[in-house]
Amino acid sequence: MPQGRLVVLTFVAIVISMAGIAHLATTDPKRRRAFKLPPLERRHWVGLALGATVLPGLVLLVLANWAGLTIWAGTVTTLGWLMVALPPDRYAAWKARIAAAASSLRERLFAPPAALMEETDARIAALESRLATLESRLHTDPDEDDGNAKPSIQRAPSPPQ
Repeated sequence: MPQGRLVVLTFVAIVISMAGIAHLATTDPKRRRAFKLPPLERRHWVGLALGATVLPGLVLLVLANWAGLTIWAGTVTTLGWLMVALPPDRYAAWKARIAAAASSLRERLFAPPAALMEETDARIAALESRLATLESRLHTDPDEDDGNAKPSIQRAPSPPQ
């Protein structure tokens, strides 16, 4: 399997496992009691969440993606710990920030080409204007020293050999 696909597979495995851990963290009855949250009325789907947490690692193991497996294990352990260690209100704030960042990224990645071209054209025009200004400052006449022009470098003649 090409290296690029293994990297994408590792990233997808991390996202799936983190979704499973997030579900387990938000629906765990003992955690909800500890933070004085009301019990959930709906079914918890614990088996599916545990499968979503562990199976991506097994897929990486079967594909012999050792580097990906190591990265997956470290990332899921660290982010899972962070997710469970945060109180629910702080976890909700982080979740909202991440969702907003993902939405912004999605809008930028999948924006209509016309909107991107307008933004790109404006940036190119600004850069060309800045370049013209800098070039004019670079080519100023040394007799007209306004204090902004740098003196030209005078090199000493090389010694005869």
